[in-house]
Amino acid sequence: MLLKIKNICKSFVGVQVLDHVDFDLKAGEVHVLAGEAGGDWIK
Repeated sequence: MLLKIKNICKSFVGVQVLDHVDFDLKAGEVHVLAGEAGGDWIK
């Protein structure tokens, strides 16, 4: 196991986006987390 994260919670202005999420990364795995990121600041 390279990385293990447990019980992740995150919210933005009252919107719960992660609710007690567990994540683990094993050797040789590739994971991509993608979504709407509010990229207004990128010009």
